[in-house]
Amino acid sequence: MCRRVSCSKCGRPTWAGCGAHVEQVLGNVPKDDRCRCREEKAAAGGAAGGKTTDLLRKGVIAIGIALVAWFAFGRASGDTTGSEARALVEQGAQLVDVRTPAEFAEGHVPGAVNIPVDEIERRAGEIEKDEPVVLYCRSGARSSRAAGILEAAGYEQVHDLGPMSNW
Repeated sequence: MCRRVSCSKCGRPTWAGCGAHVEQVLGNVPKDDRCRCREEKAAAGGAAGGKTTDLLRKGVIAIGIALVAWFAFGRASGDTTGSEARALVEQGAQLVDVRTPAEFAEGHVPGAVNIPVDEIERRAGEIEKDEPVVLYCRSGARSSRAAGILEAAGYEQVHDLGPMSNW
């Protein structure tokens, strides 16, 4: 509950507390006779609002948008470097290109098999569950999506190269 107090700066009547009951506390004090220090502080960008609060609000919104984009579109850069991917493939990992058959036909990493991301769930049986698998695509978004699908299906050795250019 708010209570009536005197402002320490100007000595005029003001309130202390949550602010929800200001009119009950100061109802009999004419508005021109009330303290205006809080209003002046807020207008100058102080703790009661203004620029600081606006920047904080914008920062929270930006972080929220970034998190949504991360979860919606995946990590387009992959989690495996080109040298790590090459070493895994040399040691027997299966290399899977998750682009469309047309993209695969235009060029692919030698030794890769083509299982488009839209078919990965249905064709997961073509990938050894107990062996490492390296995934790639054009930009990294589809390989990230495919990695999530395989991991959800119980594959534990999934390596996302991201874009083919990382090879």
